[in-house]
Amino acid sequence: MEVCFAFSATGTDLDTTSKLIRNTIAEIINKYGTVKLHYLAIVFGNQAQTVISYRNQNRDAQTLVSYITRIRQPSGSPRLDVALQEAKKAFDEVPRRYNVVNCMFYLHETLQLCQGVI
Repeated sequence: MEVCFAFSATGTDLDTTSKLIRNTIAEIINKYGTVKLHYLAIVFGNQAQTVISYRNQNRDAQTLVSYITRIRQPSGSPRLDVALQEAKKAFDEVPRRYNVVNCMFYLHETLQLCQGVI
């Protein structure tokens, strides 16, 4: 499974929310590992930045977690359309693996999870 996390924290509790989101993603990576799941992480505000790409898949879980913990939130109001464009670009730049599903999780201020397949 190719798993994408697109997340943004821009509200009044920016630091707390951002830390909670980063810790949640780190826990998922630590729990499920990097053998069967490939990860993509995108942080976004007015612009989107890929923090973990599918090119990082030869990294161990601890290295991916270290990428997540160093993330800085881009400025500006969150624009989901920009994050979706970045995710599509990342999904398209790697060869499709047989029987693999692309799954995207959107995390925002209220930690609402929206699940969809690209």
